[in-house]
Amino acid sequence: VHLMKCTVHRSLRRGQERQLTTTITNWADLRCPWCWIGHRQLGRALGRLESGTRVEYRSFLLEPAGPPRSGITVREAALSSWGFDETRWAAHSRKIVAGGTSESLTINIDTALVVDSRNAHRLLKLVADRELNRFEAWDSLYSRHFEFNDDIADWTVLRSVGEQVGLAGGDITMLVETDEYSAAVDDDI
Repeated sequence: VHLMKCTVHRSLRRGQERQLTTTITNWADLRCPWCWIGHRQLGRALGRLESGTRVEYRSFLLEPAGPPRSGITVREAALSSWGFDETRWAAHSRKIVAGGTSESLTINIDTALVVDSRNAHRLLKLVADRELNRFEAWDSLYSRHFEFNDDIADWTVLRSVGEQVGLAGGDITMLVETDEYSAAVDDDI
């Protein structure tokens, strides 16, 4: 599930050129491989657009209440809970891997972990609040999940990504110790 909405706003001021502002709203879950593929495609498209394009990132949790069984692999979940048999899953997995390859991404979908991505989305809200590089933060979390199969629900992983994009350690500790930004994630859903 990867949802995008594009809104164009025009304003005309007397004696000035017409100004055009485009806002792209991107809803995505870090557990969705198609969202990572779309994220990279969006990044490439943004590189070709003129200034005045703004991206609003929104959380979309595939399982808002959290997965029924955390810590199993995506392959195990597909075969035990999502209704796939071996043949159908193998074809689906190949399609995801090929989609990633087309964007120069390594997606190890079979061994990616099924986890609750809520805390990772909270971290992304903090990154946005601190006006740090949101694209880099999203991309790093996707990579940690799909390429390296790290547990993106683990605060050690989240702290590493947060520090990589410039968050202060104290800000990350605040996330660990509170439910800050939980409501913002819920509001996106």
